[in-house]
Amino acid sequence: MVNWQTKWNERYDTDEFVYGMEPNQFLVEAEPTFMGKKILCVADGEGRNGVWLAKKGYDVTSIDYAQSGIDKISSFAETQGVSINLYCADLFEHKMSKDYYDGIVIIYSHFDEKDSTILFEKYKKSLRPSGVIIFECFSKNQIENKSGGPKNIDLLYNLDFIKSSFSDMEIIQCKENVIVLEEGPLHQGKADVIRLIAKKR
Repeated sequence: MVNWQTKWNERYDTDEFVYGMEPNQFLVEAEPTFMGKKILCVADGEGRNGVWLAKKGYDVTSIDYAQSGIDKISSFAETQGVSINLYCADLFEHKMSKDYYDGIVIIYSHFDEKDSTILFEKYKKSLRPSGVIIFECFSKNQIENKSGGPKNIDLLYNLDFIKSSFSDMEIIQCKENVIVLEEGPLHQGKADVIRLIAKKR
């Protein structure tokens, strides 16, 4: 059985930014849909997204399971002259206040459908009315690619599952795309992704 915390700690325990230092491109494109300043970045890894948002003036909270990732975010934020609220935590155990965040960023955070459903409901409850979720994940078609993502198809998503999971929100965008990733050494090349923007009613 995979020890995920150990895996991610080992992955981020390097001076190199394995997913790059630049923000995710879909986040950059979708960021104007945020209607407030308090943003949560889940599974924020090395901090490329959280730090970018903090530099734009958002009040950012970043959560990651790996302490090496949190340490990297802290150092990265300091070099960029910003501060971020940091938590090394299991997403399933971390307490999220109800109606608290104006936006939640979920970039390549992958779980099976059962666990995803639990987390999605938790995220939605923590959003304020009119709060926005920006979500990019690998689709099941990614299993054929070598550009990153889980090698277990049960940890990849299909479009119908994502649509149904957020059907109680106003879906601004939800579609599957074929893109070319250029995000550090571990995200390079053709990728099949699902991109969602959804607003809490």
